Amino acid sequence: MTWSINWDMGTDASGNAYNEQFIKDYGPFIHSNSPTPPPVEGKPVLKGVQNVRVLHRSDFDAMAGVSAIDNEDGDLTGEIRIDGYVDTHEIGTYALTYRVTDSDGNTTPAVRSVEVYSLKPVFSGVDNTIIQLNTPFDEMAGVTATDAEDGDLTSLIRVSGSVNTSVVGVYSVNYSVTDSAGQAVSAERKVTVSDGTSCANPWDAGTIYLKGDEASHNGSLWQAGWWTQGEEPGTTGEWGVWRKVSDSSCGGSGQPDPDAEITVSGVAAEYTAVDGLVNLSLQIAVNEAMDLHAVITDSSGNVVSNASLSVTGNSNLAMSISNAEAGRYTLKVNGTTADGETASYEAGFTVKVEGGVTPPPGEYPLYDANASYAAGDIVVGSDNALYECKPWPYTAWCSSPAYAPGSSQYWQDAWIRL
Repeated sequence: MTWSINWDMGTDASGNAYNEQFIKDYGPFIHSNSPTPPPVEGKPVLKGVQNVRVLHRSDFDAMAGVSAIDNEDGDLTGEIRIDGYVDTHEIGTYALTYRVTDSDGNTTPAVRSVEVYSLKPVFSGVDNTIIQLNTPFDEMAGVTATDAEDGDLTSLIRVSGSVNTSVVGVYSVNYSVTDSAGQAVSAERKVTVSDGTSCANPWDAGTIYLKGDEASHNGSLWQAGWWTQGEEPGTTGEWGVWRKVSDSSCGGSGQPDPDAEITVSGVAAEYTAVDGLVNLSLQIAVNEAMDLHAVITDSSGNVVSNASLSVTGNSNLAMSISNAEAGRYTLKVNGTTADGETASYEAGFTVKVEGGVTPPPGEYPLYDANASYAAGDIVVGSDNALYECKPWPYTAWCSSPAYAPGSSQYWQDAWIRL
């Protein structure tokens, strides 16, 4: 039998009107592409039980966004029972089973996967370097380690290997650090001790250099930013392929002066606004005296807090956000030295007013009704909250303005509010 939707407008063989019952029941499903059909008689329906990812050591509410409805009983959200647990202090994937039973004894189950994840620590300042013979070398000078959840881990760095600055040669120094989630990262650094009689890895116009390759030229050490051949170091400009990393590739005047650098610790991945107020207690370190200007902006780029200070070495900085709304914020610190050299630091964090799932750290774009989105893409909605595009088969709806996150009627069918 073939059914025509037009028949829904007519009558049956006995002259009884169909009364558009098909349209009433399934119209929202057809026209809005809603993946959840109307509840059917005899069985409740669970909504919002999608798989999610939760940041390590953040809060997780198993009932956030979850509901249950029944054709006869109406809202059964309060009757939902959950089996299983999620420990956000332990990385791993957890399973939660949701069950709801209506007044007729019909039970609907649903299983949800909750992945607790953590980002690994990141090293800086472990680039290969060349030093002059008999010049002191500090393997920790300029070296730092930061973690999205733990902040500054520099004090936990372990160093192995040594450099004999009285003997010409190439030495390996290994750095390792472990975060609170038990994730260990390591980095190897090559340190060349030169007597100045010959340059290490002299640049050659016929050699192909890839990203990260180093070559010495005219008394300096250069590092390639991408594939290059025949481009002479020192001639490609500030934005060119070659970047100077040392002034002592041929045993020059000792260890090179490091670039101006700003390190900020104490930035949490997430803050909770109390009566609309968020307080940040920061520690700032610089490798040379600087005048600093710090600003905090919301997801729309509006400045919500700012401060200026002069720092030599280390300093504490307190900043506050008043009338804070839930959403994504960015801290930017710009510094200028006495000789005009500049440095900057940037970090993002989330502010929440009520309980919810913590989104992955990072910077996210505003939702664009003309853009195409893939599963897992994260955007900022019109309410300044973060939304993640659902996996297949819901993914295609993320690119439809009819499902604009947070503002359209059916956004929950395409997006997960983080």
